[in-house]
Amino acid sequence: MKILLSPSKEMNTENLLERENDILFKHTYDIIDYIKSVNQDDCFVAFKTKEDIYDQNQQINTLSKPALLLFDGIAFRQINKDNLDDYKDLCILNSLYGLSKASDYISPFRFDYTMPNSKKHIKAMYEDINDYLKEEDIVYNLASNEFGSRINHDNLINFDFIFYKDNQEKRISVDAKKMRGSLAMTIAQGNTNFEDFNQHGYSYNKELSSKDLIVFTK
Repeated sequence: MKILLSPSKEMNTENLLERENDILFKHTYDIIDYIKSVNQDDCFVAFKTKEDIYDQNQQINTLSKPALLLFDGIAFRQINKDNLDDYKDLCILNSLYGLSKASDYISPFRFDYTMPNSKKHIKAMYEDINDYLKEEDIVYNLASNEFGSRINHDNLINFDFIFYKDNQEKRISVDAKKMRGSLAMTIAQGNTNFEDFNQHGYSYNKELSSKDLIVFTK
């Protein structure tokens, strides 16, 4: 079993350790080489940021912390991180490392699939990711469409979170992120009885759900 989450731009960069990264796929090394090759003046444009991240870029594969502790977006703030051993089945899809296990040491980074030099790596990276997952009996895909839509598996379970207002379907990004994080923690704890799951105002919708799609509505 594997549980997949998306990364977040928000990262907790406190308490980094001097430790090399845990890297699963060789393509990551090519991307790291590219990131480190961008000079300080060009970083703002290349990485679409107003922050000076040149020093951060140079520290990739040098300073790191476990992936589940590094990512600090809304989904990750729903997860109790006191014991990383509870999340051996949790993996975080991301544009630099491809896939990082919860306890894998990775570095803070800013790199996504819209940036220069990224497109040529996407196809190869997802081939490696799908190959890595193929031996799993089931994959719970709680990643966003940007990261999760390229996942192929014979027993892939996707999720949808629908908010009804004035008889119209809406999908609220913040709600979805909260639900993904809460569900990731719940599944990691061994609970896949989704009919009993009720958080953030959402509950399981049996009529809309199917074998490979679990739907929660509010």
